Formats: sequence, C-alpha cells, structure tokens
Amino acid sequence: MLKSIFEITPKELEKLIIPSSNKLSLQLKQGKFTALSGTYTKGNRDLNIRFNYNRSFVGNRNISKAGSWTTTLRPDYTLSIWPSDLKETQAEAKEQIVHIHFDAKYKIANIQQILENKQDEELNNEKKDNLKGIYKNVDLLKMHAYKDAIRRTSGAYVLYPGDTNKRLKGFHEILPGLGAFPIKPSENTNETIHLEDFLKEVLNHFLNNASQRENIASKAYNIHKSTAPNIIKEPIPEYIDGEKLIPDETYVLVGYYKSKEQLEWVLDSKNRKYNFRTGIKKGSYPITENEVKAKYLVLHGPNETTTSKIYELDNNGVLIYSKQNLIDKGYPSTPSSDLYLMYGIKEEVSLKFNQVKFNLTELDNFKNFRSSPIPITISLTELLDEKVIVK
Repeated sequence: MLKSIFEITPKELEKLIIPSSNKLSLQLKQGKFTALSGTYTKGNRDLNIRFNYNRSFVGNRNISKAGSWTTTLRPDYTLSIWPSDLKETQAEAKEQIVHIHFDAKYKIANIQQILENKQDEELNNEKKDNLKGIYKNVDLLKMHAYKDAIRRTSGAYVLYPGDTNKRLKGFHEILPGLGAFPIKPSENTNETIHLEDFLKEVLNHFLNNASQRENIASKAYNIHKSTAPNIIKEPIPEYIDGEKLIPDETYVLVGYYKSKEQLEWVLDSKNRKYNFRTGIKKGSYPITENEVKAKYLVLHGPNETTTSKIYELDNNGVLIYSKQNLIDKGYPSTPSSDLYLMYGIKEEVSLKFNQVKFNLTELDNFKNFRSSPIPITISLTELLDEKVIVK
C-alpha cells in the first residue's frame, strides 16, 4: 500500500516476517525496522518519507531532538515526513518533520470500545473499573499519549479488525488528528481502502505550502528556539485592536520632538499625527516591516532621557506627507525634508502602563538625544526591559 502511494520501493520486507520460536507460525520481528525510506518527488515539493516498525522515541529533555517529553514510547508503526532539503535531525530541530503513528489493536471487536461519548455515570463506573485494572478506552488514551508526548507528532491512529472508519480532526485540516481505521482480511474488498484514502489526503496536505499546520510549526520553532525566554512583569494592556498583545511581536517607535510647540501640534485634536523624515537625505527614516506594524509611540524632548509619554497608534496605516502638506497643516516650524512618514495617534496610554518611566539611554541604537536624534523602532519587550524601566 505504501509502495503504491509514495512510489518508493520498500526495503527487505522478508526480514520483517520471521518464524516463531516453535517454528509453527510466523510473527513480526521485534525491535526497530525501517520498512520504507525514500524521497517523494511528485507535485510541488520534494519530501523524505520513512516508515518504521517499532521505532522507539526515547524520553529526553532536549526540545530540538526526536523523542518523548517523558518516558520512552514505541508505537507499532510510525510514518515520518519532512522536506528533502533538510536532514532528519535538522527537520526535528526546526519543527519541520511530522510523525504519524499507528497501533494495531486486534483484541478490539468494535469501534465503540475505542471512541464513544460517555455519560457521567459511565465515566464513574469506568473509574471504578480502572481501579480494578479493567480498561475500556486505554487504546484511545494511548493515541493521545503518542500525540502529546512524542515531539512533532501530528496524528495517532488505531488499526483494528472492525467495520467503522473514524477520524477526529484537531482543527480544520486533516492533521493534527486522532482516530481508528478498520483493517480486516477479506477476499472481496480492499481491506485497506480507508487507510489508503487517509494517507493520500495526508500527502495532498503536505503539498500545501500554506497549511495551518506548517504555519503553527514555524511559529513554534521561532518561539522555542531561544533557551532564555523573555520575562515581563510590568503592567501592560492584555489586548490591542481586539487581539492578544504579544510583547515580542509588538513594535514601538521612539521619536523626538524639538520644542513644546511641536509637541502641542502633534497632540492637537486637529492633527493627532507624528512625523518622521523619509527619503534619501541624511537622517531620513527607513521603512521596514517593523515600522509599518508599530502599535505604540514613545516621545522625548530636548535633554529628556527618561519619559512616560507613550501613545497607542491608530490602525489606519502610515501616510506620506510632503513638505507643503505639513505647512498647510500649520506645522510650527519650517520642514527640512521633502517627504515625511505620518503616524496617526489614537490615545495616550501611560495609565495602561502604570505611568512607568523609560530610561531611553539603555535602549540599543539610542543615539545623541541632544540634537535631532535618529528615531528607532524596538519591540515592546525591549522597552519594558528591567534596565529601561525607571523604578
């Protein structure tokens, strides 16, 4: 089945089937065995495929390595898929590999023994049975254990000799998921059809470069790659523009005003805008993704090395003003540049930050604040660093 789907020649499968100790029957060989390994090259991606029997995932605390969060686990079968331009160890470290596990449960008669909605009374009885050593849904719990304990696992499924096919999606896509597939020997039907259909859907899922699963995996890597996570204990808003505020991904503009008149113009209800010089002249402000995504503005004036002036920016985007546009708006001095970036100010939010003062001299790239300092963009995490907060 795997050979036909992935068009990869299996390894020496005859070594997987061995005689029993009494030589009267055949059995699967114990221990790790790679049944299939190769590259799938159809479609828009090149993928490494590996199918293992009895692969052990050793318990270890190294998040970048393959294994389990706790104790060693060994599913019956594991299908692993990752981009072919990465080595397996690299794919593990970068969250770019996916493991899908299958366990054969041929003592199970029907799917109700694996997946069923229980009422409170049934759950109470099951707890009593568990105390007696009787388990009815232990196989489903094991699938949960595989999915939650083995790193980079996106699916875990029971194979059983029944008739019902059952799949449970974690979100909107085929992976992550749990479930059960019936595989019962039959002369008249394709006994692996449900599993085949599932694996074809998985393969099609991997050909989607914009899948939610890959998006989550990429973000998980970026979040966990630092072994020294940031710590913020200062008061901050929980939400901004209706979305959860993530300090590492929230950017702050640090700008300068050269006079009281300029500050009054910036905060006047007719304007509510702050301007940065742009263009190709010296001192102009470049536009990067961080500047466009900025949510807050911190202002400081001449010889002002500490400030509590922090404002939330509106979400109307960055505007481009000409020198004449500023003059027409009553700008209090003669503009020195031809073009300006204009940020709309929504409101002052110093109270939301408990009116803390920021020591701007502790900020990286903060330069000569006494004469036309160059503005900088930093993350909210950097702004709320313990060295920057004035106690």
